[in-house]
Amino acid sequence: MSYTKVEIEEKFGARLVGKRVTKRFVIEALQLLPDEVVDFVTKNVWFVSSFEDAWGFVLTGEELQGKQLIFLSDDLFGESEKQIRYTILHEVGHVILKHRNAILQSQTKLESQKQEMEADSFAKKFLKIN
Repeated sequence: MSYTKVEIEEKFGARLVGKRVTKRFVIEALQLLPDEVVDFVTKNVWFVSSFEDAWGFVLTGEELQGKQLIFLSDDLFGESEKQIRYTILHEVGHVILKHRNAILQSQTKLESQKQEMEADSFAKKFLKIN
């Protein structure tokens, strides 16, 4: 929990794609996490949302190979700051907890609910919510 905003942004490099507000919230949410989690996320995760200077972009398989991709909807940034940070940390929780992707791998409803509860607990832990 000792990285500055600038250091986290530099650690991401090109793997943090989005508007300035998106980048700010992702970086501020990561500042709530232990350094070893920040190190893992900035090395292994792409955060993607829309951005001001393009209508679209392409990521190749080479760029994503062995990485996780977290997509953040523009609609999220119309929510409260608390909800935005919660959602970002919830999604990071799925990565850190090595959850399976229900879209790519069939899961029971119980498995999916368990993963959601675990990701919720992860987010709440770092936001200090009971």
